[in-house]
Amino acid sequence: MPLSPHSSSQDLDFPSRPILILTPLEEEARCFLSGLIPVLKRHGRSVQRKNGEILSEGLFRLRVIGMGPPDQDDDELLSSLNPGDIVLLSGFGGGLSIRAQKGSVFFFSSIETLQKGISQSLPMAQTIDLPASIEMGRILGFSLGRGVTLPQIVGSPDEKKELFQVTGADVCDMETGSWERAIHSRGCHFVASRVIFDGSDEYLPEFLGDLVQKNGKLFLPNLFRALLSPPKLLALIKLGFSQKVARKSLANLGERVGVLLTEGSEGKNKEAIFRILRLLSLCLFFLISHPNHSYAIPVLPPPSSSGPPGTGPFLAPGNGESFPQLPIGVPSPFSFTSPTQNTVVIPLPAIGVSYNTGVTIGTIVPILSALPSGRITSILAPSITYNPYLGTQVGARYYRYYKGNLKRWHLIGLQSNSIWNFYEFHYRDLSMGDGRYILDIRLKDFKNPAARFYGLGPDSSFGNQTNYTLSEASAHVTIGANLDHQKIRAWFMERLREYGASPGVIPGMPYSGTVFPTVNGISNSPVIISHRANLTYDTRDNHLIPTTGTYARAFAELDQNETAGEVSVFDRFNAEYKTWIPQGDNDQNVLAIRGMVNLMNGPNIPFYAQSMLGGAYTLEGFGTGRFYDLDAAIFNVEERIQAFDMTMLGVTSSWQIAPFLGVGEVFHDQRELTNPSLYAINPGVGFRALVQPNVVGRLDIGYSTQAGPVEFVGIGFPF
Repeated sequence: MPLSPHSSSQDLDFPSRPILILTPLEEEARCFLSGLIPVLKRHGRSVQRKNGEILSEGLFRLRVIGMGPPDQDDDELLSSLNPGDIVLLSGFGGGLSIRAQKGSVFFFSSIETLQKGISQSLPMAQTIDLPASIEMGRILGFSLGRGVTLPQIVGSPDEKKELFQVTGADVCDMETGSWERAIHSRGCHFVASRVIFDGSDEYLPEFLGDLVQKNGKLFLPNLFRALLSPPKLLALIKLGFSQKVARKSLANLGERVGVLLTEGSEGKNKEAIFRILRLLSLCLFFLISHPNHSYAIPVLPPPSSSGPPGTGPFLAPGNGESFPQLPIGVPSPFSFTSPTQNTVVIPLPAIGVSYNTGVTIGTIVPILSALPSGRITSILAPSITYNPYLGTQVGARYYRYYKGNLKRWHLIGLQSNSIWNFYEFHYRDLSMGDGRYILDIRLKDFKNPAARFYGLGPDSSFGNQTNYTLSEASAHVTIGANLDHQKIRAWFMERLREYGASPGVIPGMPYSGTVFPTVNGISNSPVIISHRANLTYDTRDNHLIPTTGTYARAFAELDQNETAGEVSVFDRFNAEYKTWIPQGDNDQNVLAIRGMVNLMNGPNIPFYAQSMLGGAYTLEGFGTGRFYDLDAAIFNVEERIQAFDMTMLGVTSSWQIAPFLGVGEVFHDQRELTNPSLYAINPGVGFRALVQPNVVGRLDIGYSTQAGPVEFVGIGFPF
C-alpha cells in the first residue's frame, strides 16, 4: 500500500502561504518565471534577487538546486524551512507513459525512487503518496501522474518502456524522490510537478548530464566540446526545437501558480476584467448548454461527454476542475463585500442559435457569491428570453460548489408561456474515497415543442420533415470507480425514462403523429428502464481543450420496455474512439479524429431510444434528430488550425479555423454498416475562440445537399 507520510492536504491554504519554488536548472527557472512574474506585476507586486534567490515578499522565493539529490550545499536551504511550509519542485521530466506527451504538465500523486538504474533490477522503494501535490494539481487544473526518480538520465525509448513496465510511472526525473525525503523530514508540505520534455518514444542523449553543473548552470567547456562533435551538435539542434513546447508549458505553469499566489492580494482590481470575461463565458455556457437546441435528446451519449449521459465532461480528480473565481473590485452597484462573503451581479445578454428553433434572445443575470478569497460558492442566475416558436421563457438556475469543485449540485427551473419547460436537479460527487469513487444523481423533466422527426432509416426523406412536442421525465443514478490514476473509469448506471409525443408549434409543419402513426412511440407513452455498464480509457491532456491524448469508451446496456402492451427487452452496445494529434512546428495545430458505432437488438424499441444522428455534435449539416434507426456509425475529422492570438483587456485568446468532415448514417440491419452509399457526408468549417484553460466559443457551419448551410453557435468543441 502507498505510504502517506505528509500531513493532510486539507490543512493547506495555498493562496495565503508563501511557497518555496525549486528548479534543478537555471533554464527551468527562467521559463517558470516568464509566466509567474507578469502576473505579479499586474498585481503591483515587486520581484527581487537576494542571496541567490528570486523572491517576492510574502508570496514566494525561488532557488535553483541543480540536478540530483540534495548535498551539503543544500543544508542551509533545508535548515531554513519550518514545519507547515509549502515547497514546490518543478522543472522538465522524461515521459514514460503514452499520456505523457511532450509539453504535458503533471503533478505527482506519488513518487518512487530507484537507488540504481533499472538495469540492476533492484527492488524499488515504497511508493510515497503526495497529498499536497494532488491538491495543488486539482486547484490549478493539471493532470495527476505517478513519478519515479533515478540517479541518471533515461535516454532511449527501450529504457523508458522497460521503466514504465516495472514501475507504471508516467514521468521520470533525477530529483523528486530524494528531495521529498529531505523536505518531509522538516515537516513541510511537498508538491512536485514536471513538464514533459521528451516523450516515451523520443531519444534523449545521455551526454546532457555532462553539460550541467551541480548549481544548475551550463558547464561551458563540455558544451563547446559537444558543439564540435557533429552527432552531438545534431542532437542539440533537435532538442532546441523540441524544447519550445516544454518551455511554453512551464511558463504556463508559472502563470497559473502566480494567479494562485495572488488570490486575495491587494492587486486584485487589475485582474477583474479577465475574471469577468471568464464568467461571461461560463454564464453563456449555462444558458446555451441547457435550453432550446439540445432538447431533442440524442440516445447516443453526447460525444463531448466521458461520463454518465447528460453530465457533460466528466472530470476525474486531478484532471482539471478548479473552483470558479469571483472578480473582486467590480464597481458599485454591481458588487458588495461583507466579512464572510463577496457578491457580484453581472447582467448579460443571452443569445442562442440552433437549426430547429432559430434565434433566442434575452438576458440572464448571474448573482455570484464567494468567499473573501474569491472562490465562488454559489451562482443564482435568473433569466428571461424570447424565441418565436417557444415563447417567453422565465426561470432561474442555482449552482452550488464545494471543495475543489469535485462535488457540486444544481437546480434549474425554466418555464415558458407556451408548453416549453425544463426542470432539473443534478448532484455529483467525484471526491468520494479521495477521488476513487463516483456518484452521480440526476432528475429531469422537460417539454420541447420544436422537436423534429423525418421517419426511420438512412433513406428517410428530408421532405417528410415533421414537428412534435417531445416530453421526457427521467431519473438516473450512477456509481463508479477511478482506476489506474484516473486513466481508466468503470461505472454502472440505472436509469428510468418516460417519453411522450404531442403536436408541436412550428407553423406549417405537420404533426409527426399524423404522418408517421405506426412508428413505435408516437401514439403511446413509452417507459424504459436501463441498466448500463461502462468502461473508459482517457489520456487527454485537458478535458475541455484537448491537444493530445486518446479517449476510448465502450458500454453494454440492457433496456426493459415497460410500456403497456409492448413489454420487451432490448440491448445496446456502443464503442467510441477519439484521438488528438498535435501538428505544426510548435504543435500549435491539432488534428482531431472521432469514430463511434452504436448497435441495438430487440423488439418494440421506441424511436426516442434508438440511435440518432444530426446536430451540433454529430452531423453538423443537419438539425438535431435528422436520422433515427436501430444502429448508427459516425466518423468525424477536423483540423484545428491556429490562425492568430489576440490580447484584449489583459485576456489572451487563440483563434482557430477548423475545416471538418463528418461521415455517418443510421441502419436497421447491421450488415449495412459496410455499405458506403448509405452514408451522409457533411463538410464544413468552424471558427473557434479559445481562452485557456477551459473556455471554447464556436461558430460551426456545416453543409448538406438536403439542408444547405447549417449554423451552430455554442460553447465547447463538437467532440
